[in-house]
Amino acid sequence: MHSIKSLVVGGALAAATLAARPALAANPPCSGVATNVIYTGGSTAFGPVIKAIDQSLVASSSDTVVVFANSSGQTGSCTGSNFILADVTPTGACASGACPTGTGQWYDAAGVVQTCDLPADAHLDVVFSDVFLSSCPGAPATQPAEIKDTQGPIQAMLFVIPKLLPAPQQAITAEEAYFVFGFGGVNGMASPWLDNTTGFTHQYIRNKGSGTQQMIGRGIGLPGAYINTDKMKGTDAGGSGGVITGVGASTDPTTIGILSMDQYDAHRDTLRALAFKSFKQWFAYYPDSTPSSFDKANVRDGHYNIWGPIHFFTRMNGTATVRPNAQKFLDILNGVTPNTPSILDVQIGARVIPQCAMKVKRDIELGPVSKYTDAAPCGCYFEQKAAGTTSCTACTGADGTACSGGGVCRHKFCEAN
Repeated sequence: MHSIKSLVVGGALAAATLAARPALAANPPCSGVATNVIYTGGSTAFGPVIKAIDQSLVASSSDTVVVFANSSGQTGSCTGSNFILADVTPTGACASGACPTGTGQWYDAAGVVQTCDLPADAHLDVVFSDVFLSSCPGAPATQPAEIKDTQGPIQAMLFVIPKLLPAPQQAITAEEAYFVFGFGGVNGMASPWLDNTTGFTHQYIRNKGSGTQQMIGRGIGLPGAYINTDKMKGTDAGGSGGVITGVGASTDPTTIGILSMDQYDAHRDTLRALAFKSFKQWFAYYPDSTPSSFDKANVRDGHYNIWGPIHFFTRMNGTATVRPNAQKFLDILNGVTPNTPSILDVQIGARVIPQCAMKVKRDIELGPVSKYTDAAPCGCYFEQKAAGTTSCTACTGADGTACSGGGVCRHKFCEAN
């Protein structure tokens, strides 16, 4: 797993949602938003982090802004991956299928979304993906040498239901979810999710281009060929925002949706996450230690199963990014370019998990987990910032200095190393 130093901003910023929307008339051109416009696309699940980064950049009078290509039908992890795979002329005219069209969006210093019109040659500098490239339909089995995968913070995928149902379910098993999204819950296989309406309108999903759908589909045992031909049962909500709105506004007990962890955390007022029992597990687990916590304990130690690193795909020419603004973005993510607040705090505030807070890792999509110890762990700091409490011992020394009771001082807490 490639290491990527951490990102952030306060928990309120996690409310950002990069929802796909149709093109609007009379938008200003994206090229005029800033001197350096970093064009990004792919997963809408990464929205809270982009919001935090843009707020920081604009507030500091930076000459750089991150624009996300968000036109309807052009978002999703695998959709973004298809753009960058097709971009065989990343510094010239757009090759067929290489450049998104329509609208882009960015955030001002107050966190208010702004919309702009993409230029005709909107090559994507960076693509965000919740899944490995090989998981996407039509992608090569072996990642091309000219595409680099920089792996970042950890994202989990969830099943969500309406918050205010009078008798809400608490958990779902992989077997139940298999029948719900593979067959529509018919024949009483997965009560109460028995959505026999035309089009399965109470099941809010995405499409084969969505990393959320790719990961969840594999986590419940649906074949890749089934997922990649859009046979999952449900209504394509068009983006994370569509799932949030559709599920959150429903009062029907058959309603269920799929969503990324960071988007759910920003909308716990209208949504409820289901604990998930994976195949061969004895118990169902929430991503957090309790339904009301934000500690992500069960993701960090591998008990909750549907998770993976966020992938940042860039075009390369040997060891250098072909597009200079791609490197600018990676430098922000890696902490090479100073950021206020810190990049670590941006990730935590956006409700994703920095790699330094993880205790396990995996190297293939939903593959076996193995023990992971970061070179500079931040689990204690993550718990304090994300959940408001930690059992770790506080320390006053500089990072890397020994704690008097054993361990090493990291971010003012004693870590094991």
